Amino acid sequence: VGQNILHMPFLKALVALGMDVVFEVEPRLVALCSRSFPDLTVVANGSELPEGISHHTPIGSLSRWFKPDLASFETMHPYFLPDAQAVAKHRDRLKTAAGKDQILIGISWTSNNPFVGDVKSVPLDQLLSAIALPGVTLVNLQYGDHFQSIELAQAKTGKRLMESGIDNSNDLDSLAAVVAAMDLVVCIGHTTAHMAGAIGAPNFVMLPSAPFAHWLADGERCIWYPATTLYRQAPNDDTWSTVLPRVREAVMDFVH
Repeated sequence: VGQNILHMPFLKALVALGMDVVFEVEPRLVALCSRSFPDLTVVANGSELPEGISHHTPIGSLSRWFKPDLASFETMHPYFLPDAQAVAKHRDRLKTAAGKDQILIGISWTSNNPFVGDVKSVPLDQLLSAIALPGVTLVNLQYGDHFQSIELAQAKTGKRLMESGIDNSNDLDSLAAVVAAMDLVVCIGHTTAHMAGAIGAPNFVMLPSAPFAHWLADGERCIWYPATTLYRQAPNDDTWSTVLPRVREAVMDFVH
């Protein structure tokens, strides 16, 4: 899902060239993409396609043509449009539960990628200890069933994590609205990061020392998402000992 989100802004470039575009996408993204890209025909993977399609390209190939160098990324801007009423509803609900004076920070910390998930993931207890600060309510944006690990991390740290109140895994349109309702998102480099980036939500992304290529090799600036700041492990370091203190400081600066 994250890789699809990453390349979606280039669909608008195809439309600007005068093309009629049919976008076949993960079913969980149909509602969000239909709202965000009204000039496209958005269909769920596996459904019947309209007649008359003459060309096909994987979405990941579009950046080759529309973003050929780093300078061309200077024009990037948010492109996802969460449902505005849903954003307001979720923010009011979560602020009421947390306290009107609380800063809402959505977090997501683990990846189920079978090849690099362990490398990308941050131990939840370490993340809670770093950023569960006074005046902050942490909201669970993590997809998947992590009830047991959440309970263990809360017991270990004495810190609390508020549930989002939605299905983070299957209701991605609602997830987009909850992400947009946050004051800040802190996460690893997976679907949540791409969702927040595409919405334009302030977002701190924690990366391993050798991340996927789209995050580039160094620097805090994210060329894809202007509101995203990158926090990287030190070279040849597979721990988060240098990342979490910097994220904590950045969260403190954000809150104050």
